[in-house]
Amino acid sequence: MLTLNHLVETRPDLRLRWAHPTHPGAYGDTPVSEVTAVVPARQTGQDITSQHLPASGGGLALVTWTHLPGAGGDRRLCDLITDLRLHNAAGLVLRTPGEPGVISSRVRAQADASKLPVLVTGADAEWVGVNHFIQQQRAAVAERHAERLENLLLRVPVRTDHPAAAGDMLTWLSSALDVDVALGSRERGVVTAVPADRDNGARRLVCPDAPGDAASFAHTRVIRVFDGGDSLVLGVASHRPLDRADVRLIRHAATFLGFFEQIRRDRGAASVEPRRVNTAALHVLLADPAHAHRAARTLAPALADATQARVRIIDSGRDDRERTVRWCEENLGGRALVAPSPDEPTQTVVVTPDRNDGRVGADLLALVKDRDWLVMGESRSHSVEAAGRAYAEAAQALRDALRVPGRVSTGVPPKVAPLLAYASAHAWATHLLAPVLSDPGRQQLLDTLYAGCSAKPAEASRSIGVHRNTLRQRLLRAGRMLGLDLDSGNDRILVLLALDILSTLVHTPSPPPVPSSDAAPTLDDLLAEEPERVKSWAAHTLNPLRTTQRCLTNTLCVWLEQDLSVRRTAQALGVSEATVRHHVRDALTLAGMDADRNPAPRSGRHGTNLADLGIAAYVLLGRPRLRDRAALPNRGEPTRV
Repeated sequence: MLTLNHLVETRPDLRLRWAHPTHPGAYGDTPVSEVTAVVPARQTGQDITSQHLPASGGGLALVTWTHLPGAGGDRRLCDLITDLRLHNAAGLVLRTPGEPGVISSRVRAQADASKLPVLVTGADAEWVGVNHFIQQQRAAVAERHAERLENLLLRVPVRTDHPAAAGDMLTWLSSALDVDVALGSRERGVVTAVPADRDNGARRLVCPDAPGDAASFAHTRVIRVFDGGDSLVLGVASHRPLDRADVRLIRHAATFLGFFEQIRRDRGAASVEPRRVNTAALHVLLADPAHAHRAARTLAPALADATQARVRIIDSGRDDRERTVRWCEENLGGRALVAPSPDEPTQTVVVTPDRNDGRVGADLLALVKDRDWLVMGESRSHSVEAAGRAYAEAAQALRDALRVPGRVSTGVPPKVAPLLAYASAHAWATHLLAPVLSDPGRQQLLDTLYAGCSAKPAEASRSIGVHRNTLRQRLLRAGRMLGLDLDSGNDRILVLLALDILSTLVHTPSPPPVPSSDAAPTLDDLLAEEPERVKSWAAHTLNPLRTTQRCLTNTLCVWLEQDLSVRRTAQALGVSEATVRHHVRDALTLAGMDADRNPAPRSGRHGTNLADLGIAAYVLLGRPRLRDRAALPNRGEPTRV
């Protein structure tokens, strides 16, 4: 609806000016329905009677003075102000020819006592047609409000007990009014917030202990949604003033949210028992391995007939634990066992059978990515009887999660080198790199090999602080010494794996002697010594790639087979080079490899690299087919760089 402030701002030709500097803040949101010209009292010599006043509430009285009022005029104006207040008028405008005049202190005092805004103007002919303008504005506002209300009604789901009903309505309300919104209470914390980040100013309105800064928003509203057990409220924070139509829309939304809450609580009363059952099942799984299968079969249908399972622990903070548990119950129910942690009041435990692990893991990764205050630790896949060990592994991983990109840590080492048998791994690596290891400048060559095989030339040269030409010459020399083609994806994987192995064994007090060519194991021999551990690691490394809708695993394998060439990979797959770049980048990120970070010296590099991805794909898929050169005697062949 058109307000006094809006009229002042949108019609500068009317030359309206507030009679007192405090009136814009106090009365600026007063709605205006019409402007009525009142008969000038000074010209008639009579008092202004009610027949001259605006016919309905919201009218603005326009009084014209041919000269500034004296004592008699002040009295009549004071009487007029009293009558206007009784008629619920929007305000009084004093029009003086030329420039707007100044009202007396007596008239200002009467206006303040009657709580009636007073404005002055010097405009004359400009007021012609102002009522037509007001009606146009009111019609536009009414149409906009009707459209908003229709959209609000469209947000009411067919199933009012749908878990996303409240969230969808808050998302729409935030977008429609361009505000931050939150639903919650002091007892339950923040239930839903849009946007979901910590900068949401409405979070502190509904829960004083929640993160957020409501003080940075000039306009806020808190509306009671539901009473019962806890006081659920809707908080709204805005940088712009909220007019009456906005507030009405917020109240309508709060009414629907209260309706949803009542249905949720009625439904929740029936779901309390299943959560208690899940909590009991989790206690049995963790504390009584001998009866774990029986507990899974009778108490946790999601784990029925499961032999292997993975444990994930999500830390959401005390305020959001209930919200996180409910999200997991509503979105993972039937696929995983969900229960509050028996040890920590801020944590939620999710136990997933292997058959559902891919989809559940992807859903939880998306949850952690969406809510930037969550951290998650996950175990490797264990037998159901070993759920206690898996829980301890996930708890350890959770402690490392804050230091990991993405805030998700696993119980599986990101690298394959530590999983390999000690003596065989050392024998294989030292034989492959023997010519470099025996060179007087071996440390420089080893660092050059790690950087050159891990990244593009420009990034690699920056990481070790040399010019690209210097890097190229060192790689040429190292390649000739090793008899390897360092442009080949196959040989890069072999060199990086050997460097990882030596880095893992660097603190060993007495490493085994370098074996002869005949005694050196092959790569397949090396991987076959720990087949279960290596295969489990490979499945965990590539699992995030296999749960997406895109063929990221296939793109990664072809890229490795085509010696990391985007152009040849695009030709082989029949797609654009841009698609290959995006798919490869996403695959590296999902597998835990930071595609944006330059390679560090090998002694300080502990994350996933090209060798880990190549070995994981080779072990699990047989692609790329790695050709082991550790047992080949021909050294000194030129390399292509």
